[in-house]
Amino acid sequence: MISSLKLARICGVSQGTVDRALHGRKGIREETSRKIIAAAKKYQFSPNPMARELMTGKSSVVGAVISSFNSIFFMDIFEKIRQRLKAKGLTLVIMPASNTEETLAALKDFASRRYRGAVIVPPEDGMKIPVEISGSIKVVSIVGSCRGKNIVNISPDEVKTGFAGTEFLSGKGHSRILFLSYARKAKAISGRRKGYEKFMKWKKLPFKALFPVTDESLIKTIARFKPTALFCHNDWLALSAMRILERNGYKVPSGISVLGVDNSPTFISLCPELSTVQYPIDELAEMASDCLTGGKTATCSKFPPPVVIERKTVQIQTSSSSSQ
Repeated sequence: MISSLKLARICGVSQGTVDRALHGRKGIREETSRKIIAAAKKYQFSPNPMARELMTGKSSVVGAVISSFNSIFFMDIFEKIRQRLKAKGLTLVIMPASNTEETLAALKDFASRRYRGAVIVPPEDGMKIPVEISGSIKVVSIVGSCRGKNIVNISPDEVKTGFAGTEFLSGKGHSRILFLSYARKAKAISGRRKGYEKFMKWKKLPFKALFPVTDESLIKTIARFKPTALFCHNDWLALSAMRILERNGYKVPSGISVLGVDNSPTFISLCPELSTVQYPIDELAEMASDCLTGGKTATCSKFPPPVVIERKTVQIQTSSSSSQ
């Protein structure tokens, strides 16, 4: 195996000419191109990615920051993004971060390495990325939003997600729907709750949101509010709620129906019976990949309407149905 410099000397050309020939670029005679390609094959030349990046000034690496490796949902999203970037000849390098400080440190490192771009799940909505970082690297923020120069924020309309899930349960005959959520502040959390409340108010139905969710708080709220269905912020919370119900003698769905949000491939393979609102993972991955490689922007209008995947945890509610 030889270097590109050695191959250039053998062929009597410059390294730039070798690069043009091996990548089919213009500005080189056909005879010279054939000569270089034949020599590369003869001497088993393999281009060095790092050397090519130095010559072209373009990196083939995209950095990624995820707040926790414990989230199957986010790992499924990053896997979809990785696959799309790989098809375009790029590599996705993932780093964990537990807070804003660590996230910014990772982005600063990506910028110093001159990565093609970065895709992140911000640890908090509205996180500000300093211009010394965002001015040096394009950042795509998914699910949550960031502030700063050269930032693209990508997330679906979470209010529509909350509205669609509640509408589905109502269509199944449920009029007393309890919404389960989280206490932390985030666009997705507040948006889905607003969508739930918007539908319940529209139909003039009683509504209640519970957060945080514990064994004690859920069972007490069920006793007081008497819901026939639980609409959960995500599939993990839906699974947690189902376990609490099971421990306390409630049956799903004959006692209480349960609906989640996400439908990430890995989670559903572990819990295939859960009914859930499909999160647009494929569309999000496509938008993120396009933004990182083609300079395109993304808007919520590009996402398809929320779709409910009905499985075994939701049933039609009738007047004779029991809540336990």
